[in-house]
Amino acid sequence: EFKEFYVGLGDPCGFWGMTDPEAQLAQEQAAARQAATERAAQEDRNVLRLYRWFHKLTETHQARASKKVIRAGLRHRGVAALGNVDVDDLFLEADEDDSGTLEWEEFKEFY
Repeated sequence: EFKEFYVGLGDPCGFWGMTDPEAQLAQEQAAARQAATERAAQEDRNVLRLYRWFHKLTETHQARASKKVIRAGLRHRGVAALGNVDVDDLFLEADEDDSGTLEWEEFKEFY
């Protein structure tokens, strides 16, 4: 009799207030995949926004941003707290090829 009752419930774990570990794991994995997808989409949007800003900064400078352009762009974006020394230090670190300007890949890493 108990066996028939038990089998008739379908999911005895759910009946007793417990969850099936495999189902719980599957739910957690699905939630993790969804979160990763959302993070990747947000990162893509951020990179696109950054690229548009870079393009706007460099449209008259052949897709290269000088220190002067970077400094003006940061000031325009409201990042006036960075002094000349800070911008110089960041720029030197970002300018990997020592060209005196930042190309897109260098700029992306810089920002």
